[in-house]
Amino acid sequence: MAIETTSRALDVFTNTLDRIVRQNTNGAVDGAAIVAEATPHFEELLSDMSWLDPKFQIAEEGGIANYMLAKATDDSWTVVSTVWWPDYGTPVHDHMLWGLVGVWKGMELERRYHRVDDGSRENYAEMKEIGVAYNRPGDVSGLVPPDDDFHLIQNITPEPSCSIHIYGGSLDGVLRHSFNIETGEITEFRSNYNIAC
Repeated sequence: MAIETTSRALDVFTNTLDRIVRQNTNGAVDGAAIVAEATPHFEELLSDMSWLDPKFQIAEEGGIANYMLAKATDDSWTVVSTVWWPDYGTPVHDHMLWGLVGVWKGMELERRYHRVDDGSRENYAEMKEIGVAYNRPGDVSGLVPPDDDFHLIQNITPEPSCSIHIYGGSLDGVLRHSFNIETGEITEFRSNYNIAC
């Protein structure tokens, strides 16, 4: 399968990732197995980020910049460079796809949540915080829907932070949800990427 990437180090990783995804997709996708098997390879990729072109490390003032670095030709996975402006953070949100987030520059606060209501009320959810992590360079966290898929991230440093995000598809094509912790309101949204590959 042809894979579009931007560097040799990323090529090595994405070839391994592609093999792991194929081995764990047999009619259904085993996101938990993919996340578990891919994590040590992802940690190795993060250990030396000299391969990442500086143009994919530029923050968008006041917000977030997403650069798609690599993708499978069938969109079964994508690799994205995400750059966070100082103090920028997301609301609580889901992904609807398995994922891995690895910090390589700065520090990112991650709060994890679990949905505790039964989903019967339209556009409403009750979310309970279940964990907090201060993710530093080399730290990786996994996302596996439907239960282990809710978090928020914030750059808590005075400089831009950078992380690599891997997803079991292209998030810019997925209708996702953000959750207002105070009111329970659910808002639909889609991510936007700058395409680098």
